[in-house]
Amino acid sequence: MKEIDSYINSLYKHMDKSSSEVQELKQEMKSHLLQTIDELKADGKSEQESIEIAISRFGEQCQLESELAIGLTHE
Repeated sequence: MKEIDSYINSLYKHMDKSSSEVQELKQEMKSHLLQTIDELKADGKSEQESIEIAISRFGEQCQLESELAIGLTHE
């Protein structure tokens, strides 16, 4: 799915794309997003709607994790 690949690539655009660790993280992220999309489609959502919801949820989760990490470093 082009949208998923584009989204993931945008998150890692400032990192070493040849790093095996980055490649693993990207693959895990893609797997998670595709699983969420499949679940949403099984619930009756269209493919496009499922993609948008999955990306939105994932973005919110990443933002929350980032904020929690920042909070922990200031304690």
